[in-house]
Amino acid sequence: METRAIALVITTLATLAALTAPGRLLAAERQATDFATVQRAAEQGGVTEQLMLGLMYLHGQGTPKDALKAAQWFQKAALQGNLAAQKLLGTLYSTGQGVAKDAMRAAQWLHMAAEQGDPQAQCDLALMYLEGQDGVPRDAERAAHWMSVAAARGFAQAQGVLGELYAQGAGLPHDDAQAVYWWTKAAAQGVTQAQRRLGVMYMLGRGVARDPRKGCDLLGASAERGDADAVAMYSDLCMAPNVNASRPEQDKRLKEDLARHIVEAPDGGE
Repeated sequence: METRAIALVITTLATLAALTAPGRLLAAERQATDFATVQRAAEQGGVTEQLMLGLMYLHGQGTPKDALKAAQWFQKAALQGNLAAQKLLGTLYSTGQGVAKDAMRAAQWLHMAAEQGDPQAQCDLALMYLEGQDGVPRDAERAAHWMSVAAARGFAQAQGVLGELYAQGAGLPHDDAQAVYWWTKAAAQGVTQAQRRLGVMYMLGRGVARDPRKGCDLLGASAERGDADAVAMYSDLCMAPNVNASRPEQDKRLKEDLARHIVEAPDGGE
């Protein structure tokens, strides 16, 4: 979860940049003055300023870094219904930054953000249910629900994982055609794992008409983006003289790749 947490913080910062100054959160020469201004407004109950103050404490902008104070201000904004603050607070509880690590509280805050329609929070919450953590029992059906919601909103990572859930029959009925459908969407957004998995489906003709050449194209695309498994498969399976020929040893290797349960650590595309 830590990689996803870091990505979440970066994404939120990028969004908040538009609220403050063009192209950056705060100009360096104005940080001290702006900190005092933001602090006064936050203390008066301004929800946006409470969120901004938390970010300033978190990143040491105009004040020394203080993750505990960041969490306290995030909570004030989150209790007023601020989606970004709810998401960030869930991240802090998930990683133990500024607060004691607490998966249950992380899930509670992510759930609030998910209910407000944030696809990153929906995906992160789904992954918590999928993996199971202290205080958050594994629940494949809840995981599938939230992953489906995030995928329907176009969130690439969720689309890739949803394809895995259909392929594995985890929380959803096993359905190769649905796996292909969602992997196709994720692959179009550059999710390397989805490109590889979709390539394997075309190579085998599972959930889609068999098309080894298209399968090799997808494996090649995944390989170009650094997927080590795709590199190996493309080299071994797609450089043969007759790629369209069905070979038992090739099919066995492809099926072994599909059998691997790799939902726990999906990649996220660009």
